[in-house]
Formats: sequence, structure tokens, C-alpha cells
Amino acid sequence: MIPAEATRWGGLTFLTSFFLHAGIIHLIGNIYFLFVFGDDVENFLRPFRYLLLIALAAFIGDLAHIAADPRSQIPCIGASGGIAAVITFYALNFPDVKLGFLLRYSWRWFRWIRLPAWSVFVLWILFQIIGAWEQVKGISSVSALAHLGGAAMGFVAWLLWRSESRPAEASHL
Repeated sequence: MIPAEATRWGGLTFLTSFFLHAGIIHLIGNIYFLFVFGDDVENFLRPFRYLLLIALAAFIGDLAHIAADPRSQIPCIGASGGIAAVITFYALNFPDVKLGFLLRYSWRWFRWIRLPAWSVFVLWILFQIIGAWEQVKGISSVSALAHLGGAAMGFVAWLLWRSESRPAEASHL
């Protein structure tokens, strides 16, 4: 989906760009985040609302990418807006779940640390804000604005659907 040609093919590129990735690492990264966070969000929302969340967030993410520079020829590819919405919904719905990270602090010493989802989410949002600044300045071609647009959709979905009667329990404790 190229901002300067967003309506090309009747806007079909909004859909097709969702399935394209910049390479195998980009694809594996998106699959990994869906694997870690997606199942709990899908269990909470149920399949229809889960797919609606991902689709709307990917679209909103693309619109945020376009808003940065509507004349841009830099394409927006991948499902990052949708993935960002899933991560956001997860962090807001399951804030106390501990996420594990392998920390390397010398060439051969490693240590696992566990942080609550809410704190990791705050750090992630800060990195996306820095990335959005880099994107607007032309320093980076990664669309952090698509991530932030998707995260905004995830926040709105959480506000709408958080009052479900089912208890919010994550399976990755």
C-alpha cells in the first residue's frame, strides 16, 4: 500500500499489503507476537471480534502511515497495525501477567527477567513514539505510525469490550 496510490485498484492494496512482509524475519516476528499474545486475546474476544480487531487496526494503521506523508512512495506492508492492536489489548486486559525476557549482559552471561505486561507495553509505546519521529524525519522506513494507529485501535477495542462477564485470565502465566 503506497500512500500516493492508496486508492489504486479500488483500495485493494489495503488488503493485499496486510499479507506482504519485508522478509522472513518480519513475517516470523509477526507470527511470534500473534502466537504469544493472540490466543489469549482471541479467547477473550472470541473469533469474530478478534478478526474484526485485527482487520480494523491494520486499516487504521495504514491510514496513520498515509497521514504522515500522503505523497510518499514508501510502501506500508505487513500486519503490524493489527499485531499492535493485539499487543495493546493484551497489555490492557492482562496487565499483571509476567512476560519473560532473556537479558544478555556480557558475551557469555545471560539471565531471564520477568516484567509485568503493562510495563513492557509502556516501554514499547515509548519506542514507537521515537520510531514515529524517525519515520516523519525520514530516518527510518519502518512505519511506527502504523504501529501507533493499530495500538490506538486496540485501546478503543479494549474500552468497548473490556467489560465482558468472563474473567480476564491469560494462559501464559
